[in-house]
Amino acid sequence: MKAITNARIYTMAGQVIERGTVSWQGSSITGVSDQLLAPSSDVFDAQGGSLLPGLINAHCQAGLKESLLDYVAGDDSNESSFPITPQLNPVHGINPADPVFAAMLSQGITTVAIAPGSINVLGGSVAVLKTCGSTVDEMVIKNSAGIKAAIGDDPKQFYRAKPFVPQTRMNTMAMLRENFFATRDYLQAKELADISIMPPYNAITESLAPVLEGELPLFVHANRRDDIHSALRLAREFNLKLILVNAAEAHLLAEKLATAQVKCILSPGLKSRSKFELQELCWQAPALLSAAGVELTVVPDSNVLPANELTAMATMLRKNGYTLEQVIAMLTIKPARILNIENKVGSIEVGKNADLILYNNEPFSFKEEIKKVIVNGQECLSKGGEQVATD
Repeated sequence: MKAITNARIYTMAGQVIERGTVSWQGSSITGVSDQLLAPSSDVFDAQGGSLLPGLINAHCQAGLKESLLDYVAGDDSNESSFPITPQLNPVHGINPADPVFAAMLSQGITTVAIAPGSINVLGGSVAVLKTCGSTVDEMVIKNSAGIKAAIGDDPKQFYRAKPFVPQTRMNTMAMLRENFFATRDYLQAKELADISIMPPYNAITESLAPVLEGELPLFVHANRRDDIHSALRLAREFNLKLILVNAAEAHLLAEKLATAQVKCILSPGLKSRSKFELQELCWQAPALLSAAGVELTVVPDSNVLPANELTAMATMLRKNGYTLEQVIAMLTIKPARILNIENKVGSIEVGKNADLILYNNEPFSFKEEIKKVIVNGQECLSKGGEQVATD
């Protein structure tokens, strides 16, 4: 057994424990209490530091769009040969040796959802991985948390230059509807067919089947209000579970999104307003959506994280009305729920993965220092930001 004692524990499963201990055996948490242990070689004295669940980045292209390589060699984030590719899975394109994973660990991010980019109408699966490991196979905790789609500027602008379809928002939506209708027909044919005359295997419709059957959500990259309305119409027509990504104007439709039980992964304001559809980006958006009852998380929406980017995000959220515990929840248990992995990560509870961050001070203050990052019970980062070997 290993443990961290004498820490202020933000469990995200109840009240903050002012001084307590978290213990683990192997990769799982075995104890959470307000009792202190004597320091030893297996019991680390936190000296009053703050202990949090590992942080979760709910949408990025880490390891797909490599941080130190040129565009052709290092970018596997978009399959640009065809706009309908839901059968693709990022686990086959991620480079686990990319320095971006060490950068994420240095900020306390222990879990990431890695998705294809936004040029394809249907881009592929959203895979969930830990950020510490030497191979993708040992890092993966969920091969598919959903399927990524994109509407709005990105698909039509990219394929207009080819020139392929779609060229317009109209055709983007027509292609989405066509593929969900085809999936519905395919499933009905499979259900009705004699085993000797089953319809031929179709990778696209097989990939969309769990979305159509309500087993997985559709992650839709959409920013403008009209694009968000289009996503809502699609979800109503096919009874889909919808997660909006980026969603620059989602706060202008907060009540509608709450009523439709749509979840959001926001990038509220750490990037430039380089396109017209990003003009409504603002730091008030998370509070407006939360007040309406929309479940959400925030992400930096950048592949290589600057040293204090999470701290800057947390500071802006605090400035716009969030308490410290609310900010922590938005980076831990809330993204875990959105990704449907809350049975494994997102809070400090017995039985969950031992993914922990120990700060020497209050989390997300500019005086902070991360003393330790624990992933699956293994120390992956020590004081000063040195990555610990994982082989």
